[in-house]
Amino acid sequence: MPSIFYTVLFWIYWSIAGLMGVTLFAVLFKEKDRGVQATVAMLLVPVILRILMIK
Repeated sequence: MPSIFYTVLFWIYWSIAGLMGVTLFAVLFKEKDRGVQATVAMLLVPVILRILMIK
């Protein structure tokens, strides 16, 4: 039983990480303001590291 629970948590975690990464990439290329792009780029680094399982 706990195995199913942890599997669901695993997929929820990776779904959130993937959605966050896609959203940040979309904002990074869509936004024209350099300040917003810099902020999004700083937020994108930890998300990319999580997706690549480095951190």
